[in-house]
Amino acid sequence: MSIFHQDRPEAPGNHVLSSGREVGASDSSTMVSISTRLFPASRTLIHSTPRTKLVVNIQLDNLPQSHFFARKITTTQQQFRMSNPIPYATLGRDGQVAAKLHTLLMPEYELVHACLNLEQARAELPNVCSGVLDTSIASKIGTNVDRPVAERKTPKALVFGGGIPDQEVDAVMAALKEKQPPAEVKVVRVTREDILATGAPGPSPEAIAQVLRQKLGALVQNGEL
Repeated sequence: MSIFHQDRPEAPGNHVLSSGREVGASDSSTMVSISTRLFPASRTLIHSTPRTKLVVNIQLDNLPQSHFFARKITTTQQQFRMSNPIPYATLGRDGQVAAKLHTLLMPEYELVHACLNLEQARAELPNVCSGVLDTSIASKIGTNVDRPVAERKTPKALVFGGGIPDQEVDAVMAALKEKQPPAEVKVVRVTREDILATGAPGPSPEAIAQVLRQKLGALVQNGEL
């Protein structure tokens, strides 16, 4: 490793770094705070203080992995999500729309259980959202339908379609809370306003999928799914 000192005054101020990471450097008996900029082409680190500039040639392997592999980690997380889609359940009015949404939201999100009316939802969702997976699926829609009970998935999100009135949402949520232990599931509602905001003239599966990707994606981004 080669180090070059340039003993000339530097303009005061913080040199903005690509990593944005503050590090400490020892200058005799004084610890100073320095900023670091990486130049990938030259593999050079520049350490700056108000009086001294240190240029250090260093191998990339010696640098913190958190900066260099951020994109790689993000890609790995995306690949993991695609191979392990987040399971969700729905209450909506149209079975064909529910089935189409499953196709549109894969491979990131997987429809495991669909209900088409309040009666089905109150009877089935409290159990399935609590992990009681031997519950029958009256609609016959969702990937849990064709799975053995031991391989079925518990929904992590519950989606209410735009055609579901508030009183039905409240009734289902009350049933979930009555279940012991209470079902732990993130609730997502698709409203007519959400659909109109996409520019679509009506609640097409594509417009609904766009809304759900935004709302589910926000939960994932916040670490809630």
